[in-house]
Amino acid sequence: MNEDSRLVSQTAGSEESLAQGAFVAAAVLFLLGAIRFAWVSDDAFITLRVVDNVTHGFGAVVNEGSRVQAFTHPLWFLLLIPIHFVTKEGYTTLLAANLICAAGLVAVLRWGMSAMPAAITLLLLSASYSYLSFSTSGLENPLAFVLLALFSLLALREGSLLSLWFTGGLVVLSRFDLVLLVAPTLAWTLRSITRRELARAALCLLPLVLWLVFSTVYYGSPLPNTAFAKLNLDVSRPGLLAQGGAYLIMSATVDPIIVFLLCLGVAALFVLGARGRALGVGVVLYLAYVVWIGGDFMAGRALTAPATIAAVGLGSWVYRQLHAGPRTPILLSAAGLVSLFLAANTVLLSSVPQNPKTRCVVPSTGVVDERKCYYEHTALSQNNRTLRYKEHPYYREGLEWRADEENALQVSSLVGLGGYAAGPRVTIIDPYALADPLLARLPFSPEGGWRIGHFFRPLPRGYRETRRTGVNVIEDPCIRALWDDVRLASEGDLFSVERLRALYRLNTGVHRCQSQPKRQ
Repeated sequence: MNEDSRLVSQTAGSEESLAQGAFVAAAVLFLLGAIRFAWVSDDAFITLRVVDNVTHGFGAVVNEGSRVQAFTHPLWFLLLIPIHFVTKEGYTTLLAANLICAAGLVAVLRWGMSAMPAAITLLLLSASYSYLSFSTSGLENPLAFVLLALFSLLALREGSLLSLWFTGGLVVLSRFDLVLLVAPTLAWTLRSITRRELARAALCLLPLVLWLVFSTVYYGSPLPNTAFAKLNLDVSRPGLLAQGGAYLIMSATVDPIIVFLLCLGVAALFVLGARGRALGVGVVLYLAYVVWIGGDFMAGRALTAPATIAAVGLGSWVYRQLHAGPRTPILLSAAGLVSLFLAANTVLLSSVPQNPKTRCVVPSTGVVDERKCYYEHTALSQNNRTLRYKEHPYYREGLEWRADEENALQVSSLVGLGGYAAGPRVTIIDPYALADPLLARLPFSPEGGWRIGHFFRPLPRGYRETRRTGVNVIEDPCIRALWDDVRLASEGDLFSVERLRALYRLNTGVHRCQSQPKRQ
C-alpha cells in the first residue's frame, strides 16, 4: 500500500470512528432525556383499564359486559397485553413499553442510516421538549415514532415495496389518523407497479384489515368509539380552525424547537427526490388535518409524529450536504456540537417542575402542557421507590368507587386513573363519551362553551336508571330507540340476527337524534 492510500485509509477510519462516537453520544443523550422526562398521562390509563380487563378474562372492554372500543391505537393496546401479563402492574407496564419503543427508535435509525446521519437525527429529536415528553407518557406515540422512522427510511432508501406497505399498515394500526402521513407515499408507489405487485402490496395490509374486521364484528364498528365522540359535533368549522391555529401557537410557545424542526424537515424532504416529496406531502397533509379538527388539548403531542419524519428527512439532507463538502470532518464536528448544544439545552438545562398543582389551570385555549399537570404524581422520578401515582386524587376516587359495594355505577369523566383504580366491578358512564357508546352517537352542542378533546354530553333523562336496571326508560323516543340498537351492538350475541340488524341501522345513519339531551 502506498503512502497516499494509507493516508486515505486512515482518514476514512478516523471519520468512521468520529461518526460512531457521535451516534453513541446521541443515542445516550436521547435515551437519558426520555428517562428524565418520563411520566404517564391520565388518558393512558383508559387503555390500561381495557388491558386489565383482558388479563382478567372480561374481554377487550372498558366496562364489563359492554363491548366498546375506547382507544384509537390497536397495535399499542396489543403490545401492552403481554407486558402487563409479565409486570402485573399498570404504571410499570406503560413506562416499560414506552422505553422499549424509545430504544427501538434508536435501533431503527441506526439500521436504516449510517452512524452520522442517525446521530444528527437523534440530536434533532432530543432538542424537542415535546418529543422527549411524549417519548413516554404511557400513550402510543413512541410506538408510532418507531414505525414512522422505519417507514421513512424504507421510502428514502427505496427499499422493498412490500416492506413499505407492511410498515405503512402497522403505522395506521398504531393510530388510525396517521394514515394521512403514509398515504401519499403509498399512493406514489402505485404509479408503476404491476397488478401482481399490487395484490402482494394489498396482502401486506392484512394485519390492519384483520383488526378492522375484528372491530366490526366485536365492537360493531370499524371506527373506535372515540371517533364518534370527537367528530360528532355541532361546532362551526371556523371555530375549529381558530382552535387549531391556537393549538399550533400554544405548541410553539411550549416547544419552539419542534416547529423549526417541522419547517426545516419538510423543506429538506422536498429536495430528497420523489419519495421524499411524498413524505413531505404527508407531513403537510397531517398538519392541515390537525388544524382542521381543532388540534388537541395536549400541547405539542399532535406534532411529534410528523416530527419523526421531518427529523429523518432533515438528518439525511444535512448529512448529504456536509458529506459533499471538502472539509467533511470539521463540518460534521461543528454540526454535531451545535446539535449537541441544542439537545443539552433541553435535556440538561430546561426547568422541570418539581411541585406543580395536580389540577393545572386550563387557559382559554384549552391547551396545556399535560406533562406538567401530572408530573407530581406520575413522573418516573416520583415513582422509582414508591408508586406515588396511586396518591393522585383521581386514583383515590376510583378506590372509593371500588370500596362502595352498594353502588356499582358511576357517572364520571375519570375513566382513566379513576377507572383503572376502580376495577372491573364498577361501570362508568363517561359524560365526555370516550367510553360511552350512546353518548358518543349524540351530537355535541357547544352551548356554554367547549374545550377541544373534552366534549361534555349531559345525560338524557332516564339514561342513568336505564344503565342501572337494564330496563330502557329513556324519555326521548329517538334516543330510546338509539339505545336499543346500541345495547344490541355492544351487549348482544355477536352473530344474532337482531344484532346484525341493529348494526345496519347504526352504521347507515338510521337514527338521527338531533336534539341535545337534557341533563338529569
